[in-house]
Amino acid sequence: ETIDKGQFFNLVDEKNLTPAEQEEDEIGAQILQLCDQYKNGYFETMSAFLNEIKKILEQTKK
Repeated sequence: ETIDKGQFFNLVDEKNLTPAEQEEDEIGAQILQLCDQYKNGYFETMSAFLNEIKKILEQTKK
């Protein structure tokens, strides 16, 4: 079963998003995708999953 990111991100029409909001939307989508992968057994450990989350968050600081 996958998480429908649309149910979380359709609150605001994407056409009206600022560049910063678009970036936040993309980050959220990436994190939801990782959660979905974790739920489906893609990651062997919670640490591996959290490391991927950390990578996404580090990229946002740049």
